[in-house]
Amino acid sequence: MSLNLDEFPDDQDEHLEKVPDVPDVRDSIVDVALSRAIPSALFRDLKAGKPLALIVCVPSAQWVAPVAEAIEEMTPKGTLLVQGTEVPKTGNAQAFADKNSTIARRLSAGKIVVGISHEPSRRLPQTLVSAAGQTIVVSPLSQKELRQVLRRCATGSIPRMEEALAVQTLDFEELASLIPIGQKAGAIVTSIREALQRRNSAVNDDGTLPELFDCVEFGEARTWALDLAQDIQDFKAGKIGWKDCDRGVVLHGPTGTGKTTLARLLGKACGVPTIVASVAELFATSSGYLDSVIKAQRQLFERARAQAPCILFLDEINSLPNVDTVGSRNKDYWMPVILDFYTLLDSAVSNREGVVVVGATNRLQDINPALLRGGRLERAIYVGPPDAVGVERILRQHLDGNLCEAELGPLCLAAEASGMTGATIMEGVRAARRRARRENRPMQMADLENALLPPYQIDQADLMRMAIHEAGHAYLGAVLAGDRLQRVDLLFSTNPTTGVVSGGRVRFAPLSPLQTSETMENEAAILLAGRVAEEVFLGSASTGAGGSETSDLALATRLLAQMHASFGLGDMLAYRGDASRLDGMLYMDHGFLQMIDVDLKRIAERVRVTFEEQRHVISALAGELIARKSLDAHQVKSIIGVVGSPRAVH
Repeated sequence: MSLNLDEFPDDQDEHLEKVPDVPDVRDSIVDVALSRAIPSALFRDLKAGKPLALIVCVPSAQWVAPVAEAIEEMTPKGTLLVQGTEVPKTGNAQAFADKNSTIARRLSAGKIVVGISHEPSRRLPQTLVSAAGQTIVVSPLSQKELRQVLRRCATGSIPRMEEALAVQTLDFEELASLIPIGQKAGAIVTSIREALQRRNSAVNDDGTLPELFDCVEFGEARTWALDLAQDIQDFKAGKIGWKDCDRGVVLHGPTGTGKTTLARLLGKACGVPTIVASVAELFATSSGYLDSVIKAQRQLFERARAQAPCILFLDEINSLPNVDTVGSRNKDYWMPVILDFYTLLDSAVSNREGVVVVGATNRLQDINPALLRGGRLERAIYVGPPDAVGVERILRQHLDGNLCEAELGPLCLAAEASGMTGATIMEGVRAARRRARRENRPMQMADLENALLPPYQIDQADLMRMAIHEAGHAYLGAVLAGDRLQRVDLLFSTNPTTGVVSGGRVRFAPLSPLQTSETMENEAAILLAGRVAEEVFLGSASTGAGGSETSDLALATRLLAQMHASFGLGDMLAYRGDASRLDGMLYMDHGFLQMIDVDLKRIAERVRVTFEEQRHVISALAGELIARKSLDAHQVKSIIGVVGSPRAVH
């Protein structure tokens, strides 16, 4: 391959079009890319053999060898080319020292030394990195530069390319394989368009994925994902840089809530590939020895970089031990693996432009807060069971036209109350369809109800406990958050997968974004009210207030943690982290946990005093709830107004 080194005018397009011969495709791609990257003065210095140390940063590992070949042809004999494709391995210090020595001797002798790598700071010898007086960046081909390649290698007129045709996302070998010499330019552009479509649709091969915008069941995670999808579209269109895009997220929550599905939806919405892997796979697919595990995780990130922009989904990210708690017995093995993984994640030292890493776990408490640092995974978002609106969307998706006229509202409310996940709902619909198929008839609503929520026979003692619990929430909600209270329900059913019995639910409108310490403590009091009501009226509390990340106790604990450590509204003025980081503090900082526990007990005692004074009101409310099964806010307030007047919590 050859570049026109005799003349390198400022008008690069004109320079390229004057090349009379037709090189092969690989040479032409490199020629065009280098012509854009290398200033004409540097071109002349390289050709003249002037002493210099130069670093060439290329888009990916696939570009290293072709660019090295091109630079070798344009420079005099004796030029030293250093190709940085591998990260130096531990224990190979002598070999790398020899490379540094060779580079130093060549530079002292007035020779040209050029290092080519997609990660120069990690993959090139330090002597060259330190000595390099200039670094040039070779970018992937833009549409304009692709047209220049097609003028050289293709025939016929070049068609107009739509803005969304992200040719820059194709790696070197992919692009070269799509440009056969002498083929019509129009056919080549069509092939490129179809290749990008196939790659981007790989996240949805079965055609069953819904649109991310419709998936309201993902709540905050959906909002984040939609924002990221827009940012990536803007990045692909050249409107923003990668620095303006989020680097990643940890999705945490119970099994079956759709964390993997959300990652695939994100890839579909962004129009980029989704690479699905798990941390556990890194051990299962390698020999398990230290070097093979490190190599496996580096290859995974290399694969992601080669397909950037893309989503890299890492399930079971808690399988990587916490660097702060790993035992001394296994520390020598784990530390290199953990630190190498952090380096691969860290945008400050690792080239993962265009790669959004989405981690998933069922145990956020096992995650080292260092993973959530800026430039790594950055934040944690809870993905829990869907609310009633989300349940209906999931049901409609899996029903796929069956029962399209059926009223699903009551069933969705009961499914929400029982804590059903998307996976449970899918299994329920499958069971209902199977039952109808076995009986050779269309699916009926009864099939769905029996599959999703088998009736639960509750005894009177449990019925009274559940009613007292919900009445406590509803009463205090009417007193402290009257405008937000919407309704209270008793819904009895058994989750067929988990065996969890749903007993009821009080629904409130969302909190205002601006809260004071008083309103936050009131919210915590409402969350604790069900448990306190059981203690006051029945002598003891049950398990109904705890047991999951969405339970009353979990929400109250998290709320008070934010009050103290995020908003400066408690005993601490210092900011210690946002909501995504506070769970880790609660697990690791026992002093902080003790402070929150003291507050919870103080607030619970205030609620107990109020309930002792209002026993007759809450008893009446519980009785009406048993009789009617469901009360709206107006009915709750009417019952309280008839039987007694609400009083402020002491």
